[in-house]
Amino acid sequence: MIIVGLCGRIGAGKDTFADILVEKYGFKKVIMSEHLINPEMEKLSIPITRENQQNFSKEQKIKYGQDIWAKKSIEYAKQHNWNKIVISGIRTLAEVEAFKKETQFILVEIYTDEDIRFKRLKERGSVKDVMDIEAFKEQEKREQGMFDLFKKMDSISDFKIPNNSTKEALLQEAYKFIKHFNLN
Repeated sequence: MIIVGLCGRIGAGKDTFADILVEKYGFKKVIMSEHLINPEMEKLSIPITRENQQNFSKEQKIKYGQDIWAKKSIEYAKQHNWNKIVISGIRTLAEVEAFKKETQFILVEIYTDEDIRFKRLKERGSVKDVMDIEAFKEQEKREQGMFDLFKKMDSISDFKIPNNSTKEALLQEAYKFIKHFNLN
């Protein structure tokens, strides 16, 4: 099993890159929040907001270990008999280690300028995204404190992808990535 883990700040384009891998290269996409965390929250009647997701995830990690969502992602992929998986939103070093232990794992950092990320959040208009720059910066600060990978992703990622331009440019970066790791 090959897992490509995507890390990067909110609005960097992780899901867009994951979608490219799915559409063009036959990967299956796992979004930890949507496929794993949200269903657990729904069972407990917890409203789905970004803050609630973070709090619930944190509680589960305290209770079951920092790698709980990585392990559940691997189980989820195995249940579906998937061999090429892309996971959007790797956040902790424990997740990276769990994936490396169980699979062929490639960590990809997607990076984008702050003003572009904020603009993208406003355009996508998700209920869990903030709509003013101060709240955006506060959210970033909170996430940096919560997720240890943000402090190290620059030094431990296996591949880095800039995403300050168009989807077409990101498509070219995906091609370079696939070619670099011979994942076609």
